[in-house]
Amino acid sequence: MSWSSLADDGYGACLDTKERSTGTGACAPYSWDVARNIVLTWLLTLPGAGMIAGLASTAVVTSGEDVIGALVVGALAIAGAAGLWWVTRRAPITQDNVNEVQKA
Repeated sequence: MSWSSLADDGYGACLDTKERSTGTGACAPYSWDVARNIVLTWLLTLPGAGMIAGLASTAVVTSGEDVIGALVVGALAIAGAAGLWWVTRRAPITQDNVNEVQKA
């Protein structure tokens, strides 16, 4: 048994990220919806990141000019990040709504 387990059991505190995000342990009843969303996110994120990295590498290598290809890929990455930031600003997450379940 670790010290964190003793503190969790003794004081009812959520001490790790899993307990905080899934509502397990002393925090709240376990939510299978949250656990499913975490797993689904990982299953989509890892292959997606690999595909984007592969496309970026292919674009740089096949451009002939490594510097120009890298600049184009960098510009696309910045544009993509700006687009994602803009989308997230439509419904910002604040301390008042962080635990709300959004309807699909």
